[in-house]
Amino acid sequence: ESYRLEQYQNVLVKELSQGCLQRLSLGILLSSSANLIFIDEPTNFLDVNGKSILLEKLKSILHEGKAVMLSSHEPELFSDLDPVSLILKNGDYV
Repeated sequence: ESYRLEQYQNVLVKELSQGCLQRLSLGILLSSSANLIFIDEPTNFLDVNGKSILLEKLKSILHEGKAVMLSSHEPELFSDLDPVSLILKNGDYV
């Protein structure tokens, strides 16, 4: 419910927009019980609200003591995530 997909519960997956598909995929991934989660470009196709939901979920997961490893072309969105952030640009630390 927190991924704001309730209105699509009777819609076929193939009929969802790219943004809804991304939120659905992230919802499934971030709901797992894994202690380490890998995510590649999680903000692709997400609008501002989707990005906000993602950040809140990531903060919650980190607060639970789980680890998240992600890659993104929007590192500024993730700069306030704790406990550790490593940002590389062209192979150099930023």
